[in-house]
Amino acid sequence: MVNIRGVRNHLKWVILWIAGLTGIVTSCLFSTPVFAATAGSVTGTFTVINPAPEVVAVRLFQADHQTPAVGMSANDFFWMDIEIKDSSLADIKSIRTVLFYNSDSTGKGTPPASDNATTCAVIDWSKGNNWNTLPSVAAGMDNTWSVSEYTTPSDTLSQGKWSFKFQPGKLAQPTGLAGKNDSWDIAVQAEDSGHGLGTGGAAGYSMADLQPARTVKSHVPFSFANIVRFFSNVF
Repeated sequence: MVNIRGVRNHLKWVILWIAGLTGIVTSCLFSTPVFAATAGSVTGTFTVINPAPEVVAVRLFQADHQTPAVGMSANDFFWMDIEIKDSSLADIKSIRTVLFYNSDSTGKGTPPASDNATTCAVIDWSKGNNWNTLPSVAAGMDNTWSVSEYTTPSDTLSQGKWSFKFQPGKLAQPTGLAGKNDSWDIAVQAEDSGHGLGTGGAAGYSMADLQPARTVKSHVPFSFANIVRFFSNVF
């Protein structure tokens, strides 16, 4: 005959054992994170990195500042638009514009190491100083690139245009001579107060030849008779 009381007592202990085991597992699963969270606190400082400026577009216009230009000439004025994007345009520290001769327009041109009146003009803008030209000048020769007007965007914007009106130098290397596949290209670099740099540019512009057509003179062969004729005319 089954001892009902004994079975009940046995089941009671089994149930209590299972309940105790469940409590231990629950305590291990849920109490540990709470203990870790309350054991201390972590503090730190996060610094937002100042993003570098972006040169969005570089555009060349004729003197009306509306008609896109495909080439330049020292007899005319042109407008350059440089569109820049940054967290704040008040952060832009300087802009360097390099107009340079590229002897092979089928490849990417590289600006010369230094400016010169024939193949490279540097036009700089710095905050508070506006635009300045930095071409080399040969003594007594009218070969300078010049800036006559300019506009700057509001510091409150995050994207805007710096524009300047300029005239190329008279000694600028003409393009298309003797069928050459050359061009004038433009490289721009913008720098912000955090020394971040943004670059951009445009390429493939022509430069007019302002040199007068040269007259080819016939060659007079050297002879004693020519010398005699020369002195006879003089005396």
